[in-house]
Amino acid sequence: MASPILAGKLEAEIKIKSDPDEFFHSFGDKPHHISDMSPSLVQGVELHDGDWGSVGAMQVWKYTHGKNLDLISSLFPLMRKSSWHSFKVIEGDVMELYSKTFIATVHVVVRPGARYPRKEVKKFKTIPGKAHESEGFGLFGKISEEMSLTGKQVFQIEIKSSGDVFHELFKNKPHEMSSISPDIVHGCELHHGDWGTVGSIIFWTYTHDGQKKVAKEIIESIDKEKKSVTFKVIKGDLLKLYKSFTFIVQVENHGQNNLVTWTLQYEKLNQSVPDPTTIVDLATKLTKDIETHHLK
Repeated sequence: MASPILAGKLEAEIKIKSDPDEFFHSFGDKPHHISDMSPSLVQGVELHDGDWGSVGAMQVWKYTHGKNLDLISSLFPLMRKSSWHSFKVIEGDVMELYSKTFIATVHVVVRPGARYPRKEVKKFKTIPGKAHESEGFGLFGKISEEMSLTGKQVFQIEIKSSGDVFHELFKNKPHEMSSISPDIVHGCELHHGDWGTVGSIIFWTYTHDGQKKVAKEIIESIDKEKKSVTFKVIKGDLLKLYKSFTFIVQVENHGQNNLVTWTLQYEKLNQSVPDPTTIVDLATKLTKDIETHHLK
């Protein structure tokens, strides 16, 4: 029986058109102004110790996420010179689910023709049986004035089963997943090429949000050294919502424990399409099913 996975990391990007410096300073020097910008989410931010914008300052946030909540956070340095603001939660409602640590990081990156605040590089450890991998994901992102059609989500899962075997499954034997995780994967067929080769096309049947769905994917790349496989969706149900969707599955070996990193890169068809947080849940459950199978 696999032990519960308590540590995790979630990451996503949002494209904004507003001034990046102003966005950065809103979280660093003027978080108490955010309640004026996003009153439906943030009802107030008070300074309890230190000075606004200073490392070690403690702030109390009152916000709404399903219900009215509050937290006390401490601003601390993490690559501060590179436009990062990191908040470590030390008290509040979040800690009822994430008992040990919860860190939210906002990073503003200026790119040619675009500005991206990287929302919530969340690092957390959960209480077994209470927390949900995507719980709270999107709070800081929703504060941004405008969301982009393009997005990226990165999340990591620690497993105790073999990283090499995990990589081999996605690389050469994805057709075995229906017997490992039958509630999610019902079939994986080879439509072109050979198993484990770049350019091969595979056809998945699976269940997502309680509905049976399909996806045809091409293997875009395989990195044997990094133990990474990239799948690009070319047909199927996901493309009813997303113009493009790519999965990257990577495994890092760390002795008895290994780290599985999923990267979802996508472009929505329109602004009403949600971020694929339910796909995060699906991939997380699939990863846990694979770990459980290999630990038997």
